[in-house]
Amino acid sequence: MHIALLIAEHGYFLSHRLSLAQAAVRAGYTVTVITTVPAGVTAGTWPGVEIAHLDLPRGMGTPVADLRALLRLTRILRKLRPALIQNVSVKLVLLGTLAAWIAGVPRILNAYTGLGTLFHAPSWRVRCVRAAVVPLLARLVRRTGAWALFQNTGDQSEMLRLKLAAPDRCALVCGTGVDTAHFHPTPEPEGEPVVLFVGRLLEDKGIGEFVQAATMLRRKGMKARFLAAGEPDPENPRSIPAAVLDEWRRSGPVEWLGQVTDMPALLSRSHIICLPSYHEGTPRVLLEAAASGRPVVAADIAGCRSVVKENATGLLVPVRDADALGAALERLIQRPDLRRVMGENARREAVARFAAPIINEHIIALYQRMVQT
Repeated sequence: MHIALLIAEHGYFLSHRLSLAQAAVRAGYTVTVITTVPAGVTAGTWPGVEIAHLDLPRGMGTPVADLRALLRLTRILRKLRPALIQNVSVKLVLLGTLAAWIAGVPRILNAYTGLGTLFHAPSWRVRCVRAAVVPLLARLVRRTGAWALFQNTGDQSEMLRLKLAAPDRCALVCGTGVDTAHFHPTPEPEGEPVVLFVGRLLEDKGIGEFVQAATMLRRKGMKARFLAAGEPDPENPRSIPAAVLDEWRRSGPVEWLGQVTDMPALLSRSHIICLPSYHEGTPRVLLEAAASGRPVVAADIAGCRSVVKENATGLLVPVRDADALGAALERLIQRPDLRRVMGENARREAVARFAAPIINEHIIALYQRMVQT
């Protein structure tokens, strides 16, 4: 049985979906990953997994580029003739479902990793795109009988309300899983507690509230370091402007690390992980923090609640509330004993619920259920 995975970027496939593709091969499937492979990058080789290059435009409002991608994807699917295609991310849900319908792919699984800009950005341009996309996708879902895979109950409820998913064709998994051998507990480092933010530097990630909370705590004389790992995303309308970042770098207490590739090492040098995001699917950094035995302070949203157990593995705070964020961080900065207990609890949760083999098993069981209908 042949499965196609439609994924925007080759790097994302390697970091988030390679273990799923390999697990599917072990379960007896042939897998083709359709993705954008950057110039100069050689796609890896794994038995049973093929890579098909497709230029996939990022962002919204590029109809000509989107049409070209649709035509190319349709040709690829007609050639591959997979039994099932899994479309990963909101934009590729529309593109992949439409191409699969045209190419006659019999089974479609739309994997929502978070609802993102299309459903949360307030600009008039995004609202216009959303007004056009939602009715089209709803019709495609009805016509194709597409299934939907969600990472939290909040996203699932919203898509059901919009009729972009059917109640009898939904499944729920907690993210993409984490390698609990690669991410493992280490003792806290010596010195001042380190509070770490990891994510793209977008307004919706709560980076502004993180900077405000760090500034308030530093003014109170709190002995701690505040680090931010990640870069802006110029193609995202919610990216923090360069002028704002320059001001934060000059005057704020946050140390800016840029993009960091060795996440296990970075987490091991930290004491507390902070993610005050406005909306998420299931944040991968929270899974990695749990596997690394680190407590977290996160926004009280569905995607974070699916990982964080309040007062057991971390603390949840209201969205856009820098004062509450600062108070929660202060509590953990001052309580190494509480950090230790929460970190141990988080590690147990990661092994029992979030380990990649567990998540992959659920998804492959869904594949089997779909191909048998």
